Amino acid sequence: MGKSELIKSVLASAAMSASDFVRDVASYGMFSGDDIRRKKSQIDEQAKEYETLNRRIREKRHRLTDCIFLGGDVLTDMISQSYDIPGDVLEAYQTVYPDLAAAKSFQDAVNSYDENQLTGFISSIKGKLFEMQYADHLNSGVLPEGYYAELAHSVTQPGWDIEVVGPDGHIADLIQTKATDSAQYVLEALHRYPDIDVVTTGEVYSQLVMQDMTERITDSGISNDVITDYVNDTIDGTSIHMDWSPPLISLALIAFTAYSMENLSLYEKSAHFGTRAGKSYLCYLLGKGAAVFTQSWPLGLAVSLVSRYLAVKGKAQRDVYLRLCEIEQTNDKIIGRLESHLSKI
Repeated sequence: MGKSELIKSVLASAAMSASDFVRDVASYGMFSGDDIRRKKSQIDEQAKEYETLNRRIREKRHRLTDCIFLGGDVLTDMISQSYDIPGDVLEAYQTVYPDLAAAKSFQDAVNSYDENQLTGFISSIKGKLFEMQYADHLNSGVLPEGYYAELAHSVTQPGWDIEVVGPDGHIADLIQTKATDSAQYVLEALHRYPDIDVVTTGEVYSQLVMQDMTERITDSGISNDVITDYVNDTIDGTSIHMDWSPPLISLALIAFTAYSMENLSLYEKSAHFGTRAGKSYLCYLLGKGAAVFTQSWPLGLAVSLVSRYLAVKGKAQRDVYLRLCEIEQTNDKIIGRLESHLSKI
């Protein structure tokens, strides 16, 4: 580098240094400590806004996924608690209530009755089951060869419930069946139709034996308590019962999504999981309670999903309201300072 170029370089550096010096000195007056603190405060606010926006995005995304998870748990419960109606009970229902059976399932029919109506329903189903079981018993080799037992084609057939048909098609015998625990009821039936023998439960036949009143009355070998319990257990199995166990599918999937979030610390992930899991469990219980109360799975599913959605929307509305309250308080302070300043002028 030549001497002239060296002098130019020194002068240029000196000029730049002088310019920087003037700008630095001027900056002392232009950028006060208050300006710096204000800028820091703005950056802090931006950071808070950034976190708020991220949280709202997560909540919106997780609101949908949590609803899907929750719906899956409720549907799983629905499937697991579904009860297969025994074939003989279903046949009895379809025979006694053909029109109702064409329109409603056994479970829907049970859920549509009040307590008094359900008692009559159980009695009718039990009576038909008793007929079916005794007819099957006769047809299992008890009757002579060529004879078979057949139920009355009409559920309102007066006098008899089972007919025994001979080899040539003639009616060899008629039978009244009485699935009851009342000996008096059996005696009244025999008195009403004295030419038709009565078949009754083991409990009633035992009572009549002790009274020496078993003429034209036969023991079916079927227990009234057993057949009653069988029908009651079937009906109980169709009911939706409360289950306090947590929704495992929802909780597992929420845990997976929460701990897969890379931008959160372990503590934040745990808190995030706890918040979502708690809300989902409460919504699950609300839906299950609605299903038990109404005996309707679709309504229970709707309550679970809607309550989860409303919880998120409600929180968003609360946050907006509280933020507006903060702004209102800040404005009140500013107005108060202006009023105080005005009074001093």
